[in-house]
Amino acid sequence: MKFGILLELASAYYRSPGELVPFSRLERFSEGDDSRASLRVRIRELKNAMGDAIDRRLGPDDLIINVRNRGYRLTPLRPE
Repeated sequence: MKFGILLELASAYYRSPGELVPFSRLERFSEGDDSRASLRVRIRELKNAMGDAIDRRLGPDDLIINVRNRGYRLTPLRPE
């Protein structure tokens, strides 16, 4: 599930850096009644795992950005 989200975000970034991936394209990777809440949890887990891999805590403005009420966008990681 998390890999699918990351693949969707990376594919959009590859097509056009900064491209927004709407919730509707990502909701298939969620589960339960509240698909957006489930998606938020999966995104947080992804960011935590990637942050652990580079020994850095990723905040809300790092790597995967939530565009309020629209979707998510993948961005390059800023240097510390």
